[in-house]
Amino acid sequence: MDAAHEVVQRVPKWIALLLAAALSLPALAAGSILVFILTFGFFITPAILGGGRVPMVANALDLLINQFARWETAAALSTVLLVVTLACFAMSRWIGARGATS
Repeated sequence: MDAAHEVVQRVPKWIALLLAAALSLPALAAGSILVFILTFGFFITPAILGGGRVPMVANALDLLINQFARWETAAALSTVLLVVTLACFAMSRWIGARGATS
């Protein structure tokens, strides 16, 4: 503990803040991915809590497929959802690989 205190005293504050941000970046990315996946994956929870007034992607897909029969719009929306999910996953893998090598 004394060594850490001495390092913090000798190093400028912005370097210590930069180091703390770099060390917490993988955890921040993992938490963001989990929240993102859970937000897009749930269908029942927004339907119950929002009462249909809160637009969520899963609810919009359900409406487009089952009630409006707009298959092309539902396909486009699900493709955008897939691309965004894969981009977030690739970014997570890139951050994880970058953190493992440094």
